Amino acid sequence: MSQAFLRYCGLFHQDIFEIHGTLEDAIADNISALTSDERKELEVDLQKLLNRGDNLVNMDIGDFGFSTVKGLRYFLEQSLTTVQDQIQ
Repeated sequence: MSQAFLRYCGLFHQDIFEIHGTLEDAIADNISALTSDERKELEVDLQKLLNRGDNLVNMDIGDFGFSTVKGLRYFLEQSLTTVQDQIQ
């Protein structure tokens, strides 16, 4: 994973919902905190992760803070859609 992906993930913390009302708001705000180059790197990383398909099951999703693959997939999909919107 790129430094941009690690930085993006680092913006999510235990108090994230005290700052942002929803996961979608947190995703949008945290992506907007990245530089243009970081957004492009993040897009590539998110596409690679989502292209793993069912292999997401084999990942240690606890590292991402999600208890289910469905939750992780939703986060990755929302992040990809948002980053693509912000790149354009």
